[in-house]
Amino acid sequence: MSTLCKTFPSSESALQAAEALSTAGVPAGDTGVLIGHRYHDVRDERVGGFDGPIGPDAPFGKYAGPPRLRWRAAGSFIAHPDDQRQGSFGDVDRILSITRQDGDQHMETIDDDTARRLLTGAQVPDDVAQRMVRHLHEGDAIMFVQLTHVDLGTVEALIGHSTVTA
Repeated sequence: MSTLCKTFPSSESALQAAEALSTAGVPAGDTGVLIGHRYHDVRDERVGGFDGPIGPDAPFGKYAGPPRLRWRAAGSFIAHPDDQRQGSFGDVDRILSITRQDGDQHMETIDDDTARRLLTGAQVPDDVAQRMVRHLHEGDAIMFVQLTHVDLGTVEALIGHSTVTA
């Protein structure tokens, strides 16, 4: 059995590809979608403030010394804190797994290990599964389809060329 994996820049496009396969007659149990989320760096994003959102270049005061720009690091135990990503409570190591069974869509939150096991269980080689998980951490979505009831040419005609065929 072969499995085709394809990365997509958004969850919407991956779900549309899975829907196109389903409409073409690919059994729901043969496809799956994994949706990743990239880590945020609050130094680059607008954040809430007392009087509305403020940008990264907004000055803010502190107890002593001159004001500084909000994007500047708050401090670190390691040298060069300004060069390091600054996380937030919005950082979640989260991957959504979406599968279909009996006409119903099932969504669950999974971790990296579960995502790797899901992919390797679908006959994706471990090194490729690890690479796919890295794509998920960049915010991509992955659609995979087992080629048991459909041929590669049909799938690629419906969703475009594959990233990986294992």
